[in-house]
Amino acid sequence: YSHYRMGLAKKHFDIPLDQAIAEDDARLIRRSRYAGQVARYFELFRREQVHVLFFEELIADPEPHLAALLRFLGVDDSLAAELAQTDKSNAAATYRSAGVYNAGVGLARALRNNPLTSGLAKTLKNAGVYDRIKGMNRKEEAYAPLSEADRAALVAAFRDDVGRLEGVLHRAVP
Repeated sequence: YSHYRMGLAKKHFDIPLDQAIAEDDARLIRRSRYAGQVARYFELFRREQVHVLFFEELIADPEPHLAALLRFLGVDDSLAAELAQTDKSNAAATYRSAGVYNAGVGLARALRNNPLTSGLAKTLKNAGVYDRIKGMNRKEEAYAPLSEADRAALVAAFRDDVGRLEGVLHRAVP
């Protein structure tokens, strides 16, 4: 649902959620089926080289999941308690102007991909210029709650993939 809301805010698409679900929209529904994506990682890497963390688990009990992630990364897991105390992360937001957002992304990409301006792009990024511009255009705004009908349709749309993902991971998906 957050991916859908973000796409609407950025004007990447303008399709009702129920229509996207019914049409199995590639931008919204098919790209959110993770079983095949995770299975592909396990084909390319050993299981101990891949760490799968569910957002729901992280939100419900952040400290042990952050500690496990830090250990996986080879970082001191004593930082987990401090990281778990963060007040807000990835807050729901929209943009004052989708046009400004999309123009900024396009300009940054053009600067980064041009050999003559790639150094400038890196300097601007390191100086936080891009983040400040995006921040000025960003507006925190709680999402409208997901309707029960859309929730039921999403559960049905992803039921088979969740089952496959549980088989790939050898554990329940929250």
